[in-house]
Amino acid sequence: MLLAGRRTRSAGVGWRVDAAQCLFAGTALVFIGVAAVTTIWISRANLSDPFVLGGATLGSAMDPAGFYFADVILFFEPSPQQIVNHPGLTVTATGALAAKLACLLVGDGDSFVDFWVRHRILLNGILAALANAMLLLSCHPLFRVLRHLMDAASAYVGCAVFLSSVPVLLMVSHFADEAWMLYFTLWSIHFSFVLLDGKASASIGAAMGVCTSLAVLSKWLAAPIVALNVYSLLASRRHNAAAFWKAAGAYALGGVAVAVVLFRKVSLPALISGLQANWDDGRGALSFAQIFSLPYQRPLVLHHALVFGMGVLGVLAMLQAQARTRAKLVPLLATVSVIGLLTVRRPLWHYFFVLHWLFSAAAVCGLTLALRRWVGWRRDLTAVAAGLIVIAAGNAWQYPDLVATYARYRESYRQRAALVREHPAWVPAPWEIPLADLALTRTADALMPFYSGRPLQATLQRQREEEDRQRRFPGALPAGDAAPAVPARHSTCPIDPLH
Repeated sequence: MLLAGRRTRSAGVGWRVDAAQCLFAGTALVFIGVAAVTTIWISRANLSDPFVLGGATLGSAMDPAGFYFADVILFFEPSPQQIVNHPGLTVTATGALAAKLACLLVGDGDSFVDFWVRHRILLNGILAALANAMLLLSCHPLFRVLRHLMDAASAYVGCAVFLSSVPVLLMVSHFADEAWMLYFTLWSIHFSFVLLDGKASASIGAAMGVCTSLAVLSKWLAAPIVALNVYSLLASRRHNAAAFWKAAGAYALGGVAVAVVLFRKVSLPALISGLQANWDDGRGALSFAQIFSLPYQRPLVLHHALVFGMGVLGVLAMLQAQARTRAKLVPLLATVSVIGLLTVRRPLWHYFFVLHWLFSAAAVCGLTLALRRWVGWRRDLTAVAAGLIVIAAGNAWQYPDLVATYARYRESYRQRAALVREHPAWVPAPWEIPLADLALTRTADALMPFYSGRPLQATLQRQREEEDRQRRFPGALPAGDAAPAVPARHSTCPIDPLH
């Protein structure tokens, strides 16, 4: 992982602290604090909560389990996974493995499904924390990628800008595919750059294939990264033809092996249907003007316009001042341009997640190069100044809205915590969405694929009936023994503490 705060020796001045590393370390600590607090709040969330359905000023990413919650619980069942639109296989598999480990450590003898239906708030917290960890861990491959394109100080500051950016802060505790897609995409880019350096080997090829497969299986949007991989393999052939064939074969084998394992959890019709749903979104196309007209999207559109505008200027400065980076930067720009074109029909903020990092870091690097011509500061201090300018211009002006977003959620958390203490088994499950609440969101049809949760409804209902029975008849025998049958309270209507 990145080492922050490392002291470096400068000729004639002894030891000094690197300001760029300190900025990254401080930003990471703040991010960890925000992530820890929101994990606690968000683990109490429920999709029938209007806040979760988009009532917040900036639009809400406060979705700790999302569409993958039910498939995490059912992952080890023989039936195929249902929510494969993204397709989200990497996300679901990681969440299921984390849930399995937690169940082994703290399980109370119930089956895997029964345990997590009963303790779904704990599972929400685990999945939210896992999503936060993936965002923080993305700084490792991000730093490696940026070091191929810029100096270390700019790379450290680029990672700090990434963690403090509005898109990342909106993804805090959001158990969704973006963090996984970004993490494995960045590793794939790094291995591509290693090949462009002429260091082809079977291990590098295999690692690149595995990372690319995991990125694409997180979200189809990452598919253009395959083109960068192929280009880097072909370019490496000029250095060593024998190593090229080994790397190419290992790349194909690594990618296919991962895909075969994860595709065993889905049915082919569901996979094709999911790909079609992504390609032909039933909600229709939206222009940039239409998106800008939506109050909750307008600040995000302005944010992206500022960051991409500064990033383009930074890229031009990098291409002019650092000729050695062109061999890597140009094919990378071509790849992310293709990814950007795939989002033209619906240019929503989270679709730019896989390329946002490049332009914010390029803005830092370009501004650093410009400032060094005007001031005589050390490189790390200049990079920090550039980073603070980028943060202020692209992000800081939205921080009050983010704070208001989190504050609004705190009240929701307080109400849900009170309900949990009173009726632990009666907290609505994420797939229990009252039809009336679907009208609270502008994308109601996106919330409909919760059919995979239906097999869990019987388990949930049985637990609620047992809790009701124990409350009415303390000390009663467990269900199935000689005990009076008690009908479940509100058996057809989940409790909603917010309405």
